[in-house]
Parts: sequence; C-alpha cells; structure tokens
Amino acid sequence: MHTLATSAAAFGGTDVRSAARIALGETPELPVLPALADRGIGADPIGRTAAFLVDLPVDTSPRAWKLSDTRGRAARRAADFLDRDLDAMEEQFELARGAVVDGASASPSRGVRVEVCGPWTLAAKLELPGGRPALSDSGARKDVAESLREGLRALAGRIYSRLGVP
Repeated sequence: MHTLATSAAAFGGTDVRSAARIALGETPELPVLPALADRGIGADPIGRTAAFLVDLPVDTSPRAWKLSDTRGRAARRAADFLDRDLDAMEEQFELARGAVVDGASASPSRGVRVEVCGPWTLAAKLELPGGRPALSDSGARKDVAESLREGLRALAGRIYSRLGVP
C-alpha cells in the first residue's frame, strides 16, 4: 500500500507564491492548493468556497456572506484570489517540471488537493436575502449543493488543464 503525504491548506501570511512553493516542496506527490486567510475577506474558508459556486451569486453583509442577485465585490475578490492561487501553483509546477533530480526530470505531483467547505457547512454560513441561514431552506440547500458540485467539477477541469494533474 502506498500512502501520500499532504498538508493543511491554511497557510499564514499573504504571500501565495511562497505558500505554493512550500506546499509543492514539502508534499510533492499531493500538494494542497494553499489558502491564505490573512489576505482578508474573500480568502476566508467561506469566501474561498463561495468562489467555486456557479450561477449562485454571493455578497457580504455586515454579519455574513449572503446569497444575492449579483456577485458582489467580496465574491469577485474571492474569485481573484483563487485565480492568483492557481497562477502561483502553475508557476511552481513549471519550475518543478524543469528541475532535474538524479539525472531525471522531476514529476512534481500525482494530483492537487483542494480544501473546501462542504455543502452543509456552506449553507449554514450563507444567509438568504432576508437574513435567515440558507441551511433553513430546502431549496437553498439544494441550490448550494448543486452549484458547489458544478463549481468543483469546473475547478478540477481548470486544475487539469493548467497543471496536468487531477
């Protein structure tokens, strides 16, 4: 039986390139896509996971993340953080592929692990426009779960096309 080491996605600080280098350097067979919550709103676990949602716009209120009619500034920021994180991982993968170890090219990874909140956690942390938790509405729970599933499939495709790994 072959086991793979990985790490938690939560990294301190705000330097995503450094975090990506550490993630790939420390756990090359199954690196994690780093998450740096210190960057602020949109980089928190709920904002990060909300960035994966498809056709289910979110925004923030003074209290929490909420479902909304349009994707708000914080949601756009979360998507931008995700794009930057993928850019940093792609850069590190390219550097690792160019490395030569013991006379052979290094193959950096068998995959990339992405930490996300599950649909129940996300629905519990997202508010409906009226202020109630999305978890309290069966239709909203279903919409959140379906949107997250579709978003994660799209993310897997993006990771494969950019990094060449699942």
